[in-house]
Amino acid sequence: MKKSTILIIVAVFLISVFVVGIFGMQNVPYNEIVYVEKIVPTSVTLSNGAESPRIKRDADGSYYVVIAYEQNVMVMINYDIVPGNATNRKLDVKITNINSNSKGSVLENGAILLEDKGVVKVTYRAQDSASGAYMVFYIYTK
Repeated sequence: MKKSTILIIVAVFLISVFVVGIFGMQNVPYNEIVYVEKIVPTSVTLSNGAESPRIKRDADGSYYVVIAYEQNVMVMINYDIVPGNATNRKLDVKITNINSNSKGSVLENGAILLEDKGVVKVTYRAQDSASGAYMVFYIYTK
């Protein structure tokens, strides 16, 4: 190869490195997955039209409300998923009846049906298995 050809190749290489350095190249991932980081309750709505109870937080990080019991009252726990652009925003909902007389179940629309007095534990867990984000919510009836 001639000396001038090698110099031209080196010059083009240096100019391309300089141009890329100035304008930059951004690495944009294809189909980036954004995982759920946390689930935060925003409000609680009761089917009997009673005033919405205030959500309180325990020292262990779980949330709870205290409501007056009424047979077959439905409780809707509204929540936000953080971040808002999470790829899979679906949650699994699990009910645990804490007392022997408590009885609650999850309806198709996500509402909790309280069929008897007692304490009901509701666990919301993100379906994107990588995040492990969950929220524990207790409903106390008096």
